[in-house]
Amino acid sequence: MTTQQPERPGRTRQPLCIALAVNALLFAAVYVLWTPRFATNDDVAMMLQAAGVSSDSQATAYLLWTNVAIGGPLKGLYAVAPAVPWYPLYLVKCLFLAHVAVLWVLLRQERWVRALALYLSYFLVIGAHLLLNLQFTTVGCAASGAGLLLLLSMLEEPAPGPARGRALPAAAAILLIALGSMIRWLSFALAVLMFLPVLALRVRPQRAKGLLFPLAAFAAAMALSLALHAADRAARGRDEGWRLFTQYDPLLCRFVDDNVLEGRTEENLRATVGKVGWSANDYRMLYRYWFLDQRVFPISRLRALLATVPAVKTDIPLARALRTGAGILSERWAWHALAVAVLALLWRRAGRAAWAEVAVSALAAGALVLYLVYARRPPPPRVYLPMFVFVAWVGLVQRAGAAWAGGWSKAARRVALGVAAVLLLVAARWALASHRWQARENRADQAALQAALRRLAPAPGQLYVVWGAAFPWPHLAPFATLDALRGFKTFSLGSAELTPGPQRTLREFGLRDLHLALADNGNVFFLCDLRGMFPLYRAYMMEHYGVEVTAETVFESESFPVFKVRRAGGGRPATNG
Repeated sequence: MTTQQPERPGRTRQPLCIALAVNALLFAAVYVLWTPRFATNDDVAMMLQAAGVSSDSQATAYLLWTNVAIGGPLKGLYAVAPAVPWYPLYLVKCLFLAHVAVLWVLLRQERWVRALALYLSYFLVIGAHLLLNLQFTTVGCAASGAGLLLLLSMLEEPAPGPARGRALPAAAAILLIALGSMIRWLSFALAVLMFLPVLALRVRPQRAKGLLFPLAAFAAAMALSLALHAADRAARGRDEGWRLFTQYDPLLCRFVDDNVLEGRTEENLRATVGKVGWSANDYRMLYRYWFLDQRVFPISRLRALLATVPAVKTDIPLARALRTGAGILSERWAWHALAVAVLALLWRRAGRAAWAEVAVSALAAGALVLYLVYARRPPPPRVYLPMFVFVAWVGLVQRAGAAWAGGWSKAARRVALGVAAVLLLVAARWALASHRWQARENRADQAALQAALRRLAPAPGQLYVVWGAAFPWPHLAPFATLDALRGFKTFSLGSAELTPGPQRTLREFGLRDLHLALADNGNVFFLCDLRGMFPLYRAYMMEHYGVEVTAETVFESESFPVFKVRRAGGGRPATNG
């Protein structure tokens, strides 16, 4: 049976030093052995915003979904040393701090050999995956989750007279939670939702005196996070373009993320969107992030249309939602996380309370996944992966001092532990093979994109309009310089298209109407899915301009094609849009 002793300040610092050293070695090993990538376009977009490259010639502190308190320092760092990959380094640093916190807690609870063995098993089967797939939503959730885990561990500790031994963990917890909220507010909210059910189980048997300090730290973390979020909103509110973004984006997300009109027949869709003056094609353009024309897509029409649909989707069959949710919950990474938690519970002879906490955290993850599938949309890996990670962490950092759950003999426990260890070895073997395969794919994709950009050789005065995933932004090497993109001027049709940076790019190119400029300006090129997306633009041009357009391929590569839009039947291009 593992028992927890009161921490002395010296004992608090020693595990912290070990946690720092071990994670430094593990992180270095991951990036020496394997090649990372950005998991989504969003991180690349924010990196380019902070650096002032490609999408906007002026750097900004206002990153799409990250607090200006982070965006400001990143902007300053890129101004001082533009060749340094500050944005990916910031993500890695936040992951590093989160993992240091987890190992720190484990080392304070357990003998170091067992603690390191358990932590290494977690890192091999799921932790390294986070490092190789950099994504700010996942990183934010990991940072806040690690801070909340520190607070959970403090609930076990006896309440000594002076709080010196707990001051450092409390401060670290508050800062990590607040850091996660600055990386992405919704990541912080997700971490808190995963934390609260476990907290409810953890506090029930505690004395009020023992709860005071950790709950005060939790309250301080919530207050600091809310204050930082309010400051960010206030800062954006002082800029007209970013004020529009903060108002427009949540409404847009109801369509493109929540897909509130999913499941409707074509006739029903036309009738619904027709109430605000849209055609079905207009709605499909909006759904694919083309809402540039504010005469067609003003915020008032989004609000009016949302007022006519239920707050929760009602057209999705429950059986379909359950199948989708079950598919997500049966992901290998979910089973890896559960295997880590079970191995830790068995090896540390966990009591019923610890098993209950892991079960509750797993149920919370399942409930959140099913809610998102049914009421919003199936969550992508960047959302569900940190849920699984938190389940593994709860298993690692469990209630100490609890008696072994009765009903199991020593022999039965040893058999169960052996089975769990074998399953974890299988998971580790699969994870290592996955990391090797992904690293090869990442290197190939990154090399192909660099070669394509060199061959394209964009000329000054050329603008490349990117729609959807036509340009593989995640194939940019995270730790490479941005030199290849400095001459590649882009306008991306996405969440940021109405923000000051992209709008400034249109003005710099003298483009008053991008829809016409694509067809009439010889220096404006188009990157899109020719079969799936271009027909929507072609229909839009017929509906709103009475112009028939075609697309001609002017560049092909392994990574992306480039098209030139032309009016059907020819016609002389104008000098601007």
